[in-house]
Amino acid sequence: MKSLRFDRYWPPLFVAVLAVVGLSIGAWERLEQLSAETFFRLRGERTSTVPLVLVAIDERSVAELGQWPLARRHYIPVLRTLESAAVVGLDVLLSESSPDDQALAKSMGEQGRVVVARARTGSTSLLPNPVIQSASAAMGDIGIPLEGHSTFQSIGLVSTEGEEIFGLSIARLYATSMGLPQPQLPERLWLNWPASIKNLQTVSFIDVLDGKVPESVFVDKIVLIGSTVAGVDNFTTPFDAQSNGVHIHWTIIENLLGNTQLRILPQAWVDVLLVGLTLGTGFTLSGRTVFFQLGALLGACLLWWGLALFAWYNNWWLPVASPIGTLLLLTSCFLIENVQRANFERQAALSADQAKGQFLAIMSHEIRTPMNGVLGMTELLLDTPLDAKQADYVDTIRSSGEILLALINDVLDFSKLEARRLELDFHAMNLHECIEEVFSVVAQSAQTKALHLGYSIDPQVPEVIVGDSLRLRQILLNLLSNGIKFTSQGKVCLSITLQTVGRGSEICFAIQDTGIGIPQERLSQLFQSFAQVSSATASKYGGTGLGLLISKQLVELMGGRMWVESKLDCGSTFSFTIPSQVI
Repeated sequence: MKSLRFDRYWPPLFVAVLAVVGLSIGAWERLEQLSAETFFRLRGERTSTVPLVLVAIDERSVAELGQWPLARRHYIPVLRTLESAAVVGLDVLLSESSPDDQALAKSMGEQGRVVVARARTGSTSLLPNPVIQSASAAMGDIGIPLEGHSTFQSIGLVSTEGEEIFGLSIARLYATSMGLPQPQLPERLWLNWPASIKNLQTVSFIDVLDGKVPESVFVDKIVLIGSTVAGVDNFTTPFDAQSNGVHIHWTIIENLLGNTQLRILPQAWVDVLLVGLTLGTGFTLSGRTVFFQLGALLGACLLWWGLALFAWYNNWWLPVASPIGTLLLLTSCFLIENVQRANFERQAALSADQAKGQFLAIMSHEIRTPMNGVLGMTELLLDTPLDAKQADYVDTIRSSGEILLALINDVLDFSKLEARRLELDFHAMNLHECIEEVFSVVAQSAQTKALHLGYSIDPQVPEVIVGDSLRLRQILLNLLSNGIKFTSQGKVCLSITLQTVGRGSEICFAIQDTGIGIPQERLSQLFQSFAQVSSATASKYGGTGLGLLISKQLVELMGGRMWVESKLDCGSTFSFTIPSQVI
């Protein structure tokens, strides 16, 4: 059984703790508010299911009647017009006494279903005066204690003193007068704004007073009489940058009678949901590839967002900011974990490569020392009197030793290059002498195979340059030896030219042969470790496949580049450049 590794599971555990702490201190509230506003706008406005008309005490009414608050005598003829209304909500405080109270109370009594407003300021209640209070069918508190931010708000329907809010009193009275079931009363009502206040059927108070609005407009409807004057009870809704208290009353009545209030998951459920989502997702994705983690987490965020939007359409609120924010935080932790793991693995790989390179360098050096002794002794042995058979044996030992020494040298150079420990020795060198030395080494091999061997140097190429003569000879020797090895007839030629590159110049070496050539599909693999054109070629011609790779890396170390052009059965041209540094 595999043991549980804590380091694999620290991101979900860490994020789960942060999620719980964030919920406890309300860190997500503002983001949840923004998501709620977004969902209101995505859902759009709804058609009201409750028959309600607003009699608006607007700027025109105040201007024509000449005062605010309005004199109570103006409400009397309006209430007579509203006698056929199911309920009238008078969203105006009438606490002071007035000579018109008796007449107004009579009109309220004749209507029979008038809800009047009261307000609470701290421990003080502002009630309608006794005359008005006795004529009302119910009272409701308009000092609504909203909780929440901006447009995502909840209210208590009944105060601790047992006083109902204005909208609840109207909804109860309407249900009673119309023979409907009483509205369900949640502990707190989360406002589900139906639409803009502009979509509410509205008539001007002054038009009703002047008899311009027929009574049929109000039959069996809820009528709200309230102020829409700018600067009075102003606040913001998802659909209005500026609205009034009557908009809240409309929303409360709509939510209660239409049963459309937002339903909220209990906080304990939200806590469990968030922690479960974090731990479940984290444990499932832990140890997976970074692309799988990112894809799964992005998909989970989109799925949750879509589920929350669907729930919103059905009057349910699901938290959005906290789950998605937690998933994004989990994503960040996974990214950090993957970066740390990648760095650790890369460092381990580098350490392993360095250890391998050091091992190869030490072993190559240790093998080369006795090998040089073997070759030295064979040279001395060849200078002693030997018969033909003995000389042949010794010569075979010498040639085999030279091949083995060349292999050891290649491995040593390769290990130094891999470990980035090979250093170049730049100094003034005679290019012509370097070329001659290389050709003197390979001349015998070319003569044995009856190949034409030659070189040409462009007159513009400087004779003395700054470079590493030893490594340049090694590169040329490798390429010329390969050309001779893979060419059975024809020629192997070296051409050296000077090329202008930007503001500087570089020397280009091109080794052309008429050998077996290289298939096009193998060219891209030619400069890889231990690469051979084919197994048959390796079997026939031998070699380790390190020579070209070492040569290419040496050229790049000098600041140049190497490439090859070849056609099967027609020969190859290996070219490389080095910067032209003239003394």
